[in-house]
Amino acid sequence: PMPDVWVKLYTIDAKEDISFVEQAQADAQGKVSFGSQPSLSGKKYYFFIPQTTSEYSEYDGKDKAFSLPGRVPTIELDKGLTITATVTVDGVPRSGVKVILKYNYDYEVTSDANGKVTFSGLPANVDSYFEVEKTDDYLAYKSPVFKPGINPPATIPLKSGNIISTTVTYKGQLIKNRTVDLLFEL
Repeated sequence: PMPDVWVKLYTIDAKEDISFVEQAQADAQGKVSFGSQPSLSGKKYYFFIPQTTSEYSEYDGKDKAFSLPGRVPTIELDKGLTITATVTVDGVPRSGVKVILKYNYDYEVTSDANGKVTFSGLPANVDSYFEVEKTDDYLAYKSPVFKPGINPPATIPLKSGNIISTTVTYKGQLIKNRTVDLLFEL
């Protein structure tokens, strides 16, 4: 049983329109009870649990929708996947780097003394990427998109250096999404 987990109850109709009904917290035995709802019969219901900790993955029970009266499904939470990567700056492992794993949620971890970051409770097939903000020691980084269950990156390769930035305009209008070449003399 998973005590203290918040469970959301939704209705779903034949057109796939979804309506929030109520949320309730599991008790010490993992049991969730919802208050008496008017006209419960004749509708399809499902449970949803957002991922709020690294203990388990998000649960979306749309594929286990149920009607009342009838059997209410048991919610089986998935522990999810754990992935580990090494943060390097110019090829050398770096501790103290804040890495954000972006997917349905932002999940931030700081690299340990060996440059390792570990993310747990991840869903296997959700598009994800690593992001690191620029500091005085290294440039910003955004990894290619990956799915945690399919070849996640083993290294987060940061580069030391400074950022050169500018704004591009033409006749006073901001120009977006264009490549700009930086030329310099040695």
